[in-house]
Order: sequence, then C-alpha cells, then structure tokens
Amino acid sequence: MYNASTIKTELIGLLGWRQNEDSSGTQLTSLTTSSSGQYYNDIHPLLTIDNLLSIAPEYSRLHSGDQPGENTAFTNWLQQKTEAGIIQAIQTWINRKFEVKTAKNLLERNVLFDTSGRIQGKDVNNSLVVGLEVVPPKSRSVQTKIESIGIQLDTNQSVTVSLFHSQSNSAVQTQAITYSSNGGIQWESVDWTLEGTGTYFVAYDQSAITGQSVNGAPDYTYYNKGLTKFPTGKFYEATAFTNSGSFASMWDTSSNSYTTSTNYGLNLRLNVQCDYTSFITEQKTLFQDIVGLQVAINLIREMVYNPNSRINRNQSNVSKNEVLFELEGDTQGPRPGGLTDRLNKSIDSITFDDSQIDKYCSPCRRRAVKYKSVG
Repeated sequence: MYNASTIKTELIGLLGWRQNEDSSGTQLTSLTTSSSGQYYNDIHPLLTIDNLLSIAPEYSRLHSGDQPGENTAFTNWLQQKTEAGIIQAIQTWINRKFEVKTAKNLLERNVLFDTSGRIQGKDVNNSLVVGLEVVPPKSRSVQTKIESIGIQLDTNQSVTVSLFHSQSNSAVQTQAITYSSNGGIQWESVDWTLEGTGTYFVAYDQSAITGQSVNGAPDYTYYNKGLTKFPTGKFYEATAFTNSGSFASMWDTSSNSYTTSTNYGLNLRLNVQCDYTSFITEQKTLFQDIVGLQVAINLIREMVYNPNSRINRNQSNVSKNEVLFELEGDTQGPRPGGLTDRLNKSIDSITFDDSQIDKYCSPCRRRAVKYKSVG
C-alpha cells in the first residue's frame, strides 16, 4: 500500500513540462520545473504542447477568450493526466515486486481477544485512567491500524475512548461511543493509524462512566488453556494498564501500573500492512524513468484514440499504426522495442533485491546460479 496523495505531491515535480514556445498561445501556469532535469516533452517528439492541446477539452470555448482562465484549465488537465501516470507507474512497480516475491502487503489482521467477558466478571471502578498500551513494530515501512474498538460495560451509557501517543501532550484521536449492548461487547469502527515510533494508549476515564467494565481477560485465559499473558501478534504487543493521572492530557507513563488479569472491557481489531510511501518519496529519483515513460505512453495512446474527437493539424503527418508501433514496437518479433518495452526494462532495473530496506515488507529473495543442459 501507499498514500497516493503523498506520492502525487512528492513526484509531480520529478519531471517537468517545457513551456509553450508560442508566447501568444496557451501557456502552462505550473508543471514547468524539474528536480531531475528531465522533461516529458523530451521522451518522444509527439509530446508537444500543440499535440496535447489537440486532445484536451477545448477550453477556449469554455472561457470565451479568457486567456488566463484557459491557461489554468489546460494546466489543471495536464496535471491530472500527469498524476494519473505517476500513480500507474508506481502501482505497476509494486505489482512487479509482488510477482517476484520481493514485496508484501497485508502482514497481519486479527482481534486482540477472540472471546468476550462474562457479565459476572466486573472490574472495580477506582476512577482511574484505564486502557490498553499498544506497541507497534519499529519499522518505517510497516503501518499498524486499529480498525475498530470493542467495549463491554455493565450499563448502557455514553463513553469517550481516546488514543494517546507517548510523544504527544494531548489525545491524537477520540471516539465518542454510545454503548447500548446491555453487558455484551459492542464494536465501534475507527480508522486509527499507529506509526512505527513511540507507544500508544487506547484509554478511557473510569470516573466518567456509570457502573463497571466487564473483564474479558479471564475468559480468554480459560479458552486458551491457561495462557496468563495478553495475546500479541507477530508485529505488535498489548498490555492493560491503569494510571491515576488526568485523562485530559498525556499522563506520566512512568507511573503506569500494568496487569494481565483484565482488559478493562476493551478489545481491538488491528491490521498490519506494508506502506511503501516513505521509501518511494525518499528514493524518488529511482522512479524518474518509469514515471516519465508511463506518462508519455498514456498521453500518446490518448492521441491515437483521441476521445474528445479534436482535430489535430499534425494527424496527417503520422498514421495510427505508426504511433502504435512507437508505443508497442514489433509485438511479433524477438525484440519488441517501443516505449512499452523501455518501460518494462526500467521497471525491471529497480525491482531489485532490497531486503535490507525492510525485513518485513521487502523480504530477501534468494538467488542462485541456475544450471541447464545445452542441446
């Protein structure tokens, strides 16, 4: 997985578009800077501003001769096309890594406790801050998410559950829950991301609830044949805690008291996934060729099919088959060539054994000498 918005923002300036040489014609209002020194127009001769205008919507009609408005509209259209090519290039790269087994996606998805507590087993309400301490994996490429919170109380009521982080003074997430399950466990959907630094605390204030929480830990211990500690996944750890500090802000965690005899009525559904966003953005120069080629292929293919049916004064100079040959090469020959072949080779060049980047998400693919008979 990756954050598409972040990828677009970070890679949009990796290559640039050359400004229209005709100063009286449509001008780009952005997209003209290139951090790599490469420009999309240089990838293929067809990628001229005139040709791009011929497949874009006719903004001159929409803006009635308003040149600044036309410039902005065309630039926005070209940015959307460029961003779409960027994401397609990244997705193709990740898919290739999946194929050769040097990438993973979902690492783990489970529930902290797979049973609920019995209504007879109640926790004493000492008006403390109580909850679960969760330690995510210490990896920049691994993202842990809490998908939903389970809560079990002996009385229907409203309760606020918050997510605190050891490096923040205030709650980073808060969820107001209307508990109405009459002593049973109730699940509330959330979307809380746990980054791979520090420690997180899913907590509520006992003094703010009516009655008591229902202890789900004894049933879990019995169900799992005497297990006396909390279940932990391969990629995270969880322990129940109490603290006498204030719930309004991050308390002194050195005063936490830990226990495995109760969960204070809380349960969690978590999933752990690989997130390649930071690797891609930090090593974005590795992707400049595949991004440039993918954007070029997309736009040239659009010139071939011309969905807006715009008349291109250059169409008489080239045929559809000639342009498709530029894209695909000789598909029947041993060496196809074309931009698509160049793209595949560029993807292969960065689909390397990057096991040292992250041991979880980029596992080592063992390579060895291959022997075969020669006839």
